Amino acid sequence: MYLVVHGVAGMVIGKQITNPAWSFIVSFIIHFILDMVPHDNVELKKWMKAGQEKEKFMLVGLLDVLLLAIIIALLDKNQLGVTKPSVITGILGGLLPDLIWVFGILIKTKNRLAVWFREKHTMIHTLFYKKSFVSNFVSNSIQIVFLVIFVAGFILL
Repeated sequence: MYLVVHGVAGMVIGKQITNPAWSFIVSFIIHFILDMVPHDNVELKKWMKAGQEKEKFMLVGLLDVLLLAIIIALLDKNQLGVTKPSVITGILGGLLPDLIWVFGILIKTKNRLAVWFREKHTMIHTLFYKKSFVSNFVSNSIQIVFLVIFVAGFILL
């Protein structure tokens, strides 16, 4: 899933679980459950592999975080509790697995723990479906549906 989906899921969790530590832990775990949903995008994968992979990776991540920041700002403007400590730790817990994974790839670390984490995180994507890629339309549709549900959940709960 995109970071924006994981971040907004963490917001919903943080709004419901008011203990910041538990919000972080539950959001961290939910991250992996969300990653079990098929969402690997064949067009994005081809584009990323067609040169300047590191720069493209960072561009996609930057746009992703920017979208999350816009959603947070809009929800905060309406005073929906985005700045509560449990919501902030929920966001961080939801994002942390991908941040660890990305930094491990970008810096090409050989650290055994980082390599183990990257392998397990990648494996999570294939637990309920074979390693396959879906079209850009299907991938983005799946993620938009989850994003809308989580934003609505944050507003309504």
